[in-house]
Amino acid sequence: MITERFWASVVEVVKAVVSCGEYTDLNLTPSTLLSDEQFDIAAFERLRGMIIPALGSSFVSPKIRRDFAFVLFNSSHVYPPQRLDLPDNLAQKEPLRDLYKIRRGRTHGPQPTMRSKLSYVLVDTLFDLASVRKPAAGESQASSSDFVTPYISLAKSVSPYLILRCALPLKSYIADQPLLGLMPQPIISRKELMYLLTRLVDLKSEPTAIPAANPSVPIGGPNDSPDDDDEEDDDDEESSSSTAARFKKHLGWMYPLVIRAITVAGKEYKDRQVLDALTKVLEGIQG
Repeated sequence: MITERFWASVVEVVKAVVSCGEYTDLNLTPSTLLSDEQFDIAAFERLRGMIIPALGSSFVSPKIRRDFAFVLFNSSHVYPPQRLDLPDNLAQKEPLRDLYKIRRGRTHGPQPTMRSKLSYVLVDTLFDLASVRKPAAGESQASSSDFVTPYISLAKSVSPYLILRCALPLKSYIADQPLLGLMPQPIISRKELMYLLTRLVDLKSEPTAIPAANPSVPIGGPNDSPDDDDEEDDDDEESSSSTAARFKKHLGWMYPLVIRAITVAGKEYKDRQVLDALTKVLEGIQG
């Protein structure tokens, strides 16, 4: 089918722009690397503007959108994934498989990518595509649906990869930090972890795009059945909390990892930055 081949080619172009490999053996100067990275960022942003939201249209197959989401995910790493970081050869088809499986810790990690600015641009794109979209005020219901539907389709494809992308630094922190003793977390790792935790808390995700969390986590707090005497007074507050919780379903997937990470962060007596960020994630879950 012509449409299918066209969009498959578009995804391949995006892949060629954002995943050009590393430069360790090319002996390029830092200025050349920076110039090349800036060129690719500009090219990707132009491409993104041309294909979004059309990529979410009904005539584009879910497989094409999933391939696009995987391209973004695969090139968004600040550190290249190591053995056992991802499900064995299944990250593209089953990104949430073994999400809570923690590898053995190590004291010496891999070298970060030489194109970290591009990595963060792709991370931001994953967050943006997973976020809820609201139609402009005054639009008819039909127009609103036409505007929102492609973004929902994109969010459904992107969300599992966004969840996995945010889980990887948490899993590394849980595995590696206890072995470092009193040594601080590497600066680049700390920056990445803090950035993702902050973005997770701020994200208002598309509710219909987030797969049901397993184990299920009650989003919005435990007070689902208020006493009759207080029910009338709490109606407005409960309604507001319920509405806000709809856009925080992604945090439910982070809950088991956040709980384990808190036990690690709690031992860093002199630096509570990570602990504070993890606590904010829990607060977002509880509403």
